[in-house]
Amino acid sequence: CVFCNGIGDMESNGPGRLLNLDIGQWCHVNCALWSSEVYEAVSGALMGVDQAFKRSINTECVICKKKGSSLSCFYQRCINTYHYTCAVENGCVFYKNKVRCRRDDALFF
Repeated sequence: CVFCNGIGDMESNGPGRLLNLDIGQWCHVNCALWSSEVYEAVSGALMGVDQAFKRSINTECVICKKKGSSLSCFYQRCINTYHYTCAVENGCVFYKNKVRCRRDDALFF
């Protein structure tokens, strides 16, 4: 995955499957979908994945310190960015409207 650097599909329930971005480039559905620039069109297509990928190339994850993070915290003053997998493993909260934050920060919503 060009975002999380993971190899292969994640859980088989769908959101962890790999999507083709370009020749030889793949990403997990959740890594793309939860990226700040990405939204789902009425047709179900994910829009803005290229922009998220370009930004993530130089963006470091606050958890693992590796490049490729594309999830920004939606808490107004929080500048943290995460890989999807790091966010899940470290207790970030994900809401249906794509708002997310660490559980400790959720008290501020």
